[in-house]
Amino acid sequence: MLCGSPQNNVYSFLKQLRKILVRQLTWDRVDLKKGWVYLPTGSTKTDQPRMIPLNTLAQNAFQALKQYREKHQIFHSHVFTNKSGQHIKDVKHSFDTARKKAGLPHFRIHDQRHDAASHMAMAGESLYVIKELLGHSSIKSTERYAHLQTDNIKAAVNRKMTATKSLQEGETDEGK
Repeated sequence: MLCGSPQNNVYSFLKQLRKILVRQLTWDRVDLKKGWVYLPTGSTKTDQPRMIPLNTLAQNAFQALKQYREKHQIFHSHVFTNKSGQHIKDVKHSFDTARKKAGLPHFRIHDQRHDAASHMAMAGESLYVIKELLGHSSIKSTERYAHLQTDNIKAAVNRKMTATKSLQEGETDEGK
């Protein structure tokens, strides 16, 4: 696995995107200074423009990719090209090779979006934030990940009980 490598950090960012958005991504939509990827109207499933934030690792990885391409004189408007600098039109063959090597015979490219959303939900991210990052037009699509947040709900109840107890103890102390 490529843990910590630029390729892996870009991959981690891309997991939340649909396959077609990855293939269509051009450098003019990547703002490395501000840390955003802009998807204009008409380029997304919902036809709504989206701004996707880049974390520091993804920003650095995109920067490293850009520097590699400049060093090797690969000049193409698309972010992802093959070794000869040609636009990648399909990743199916590469994905199938990696999937087989990993021993995941039934894993699909789109499963990566579900994986990213599931990890965000298990980490306690709000369904609204997950909805926005995935570009869902309705929270209904995102609610499929709600069952993964049971620990977060339990923790919220415990925080509420602790806060209520603290307030009640404060009232008792003031009454003395």
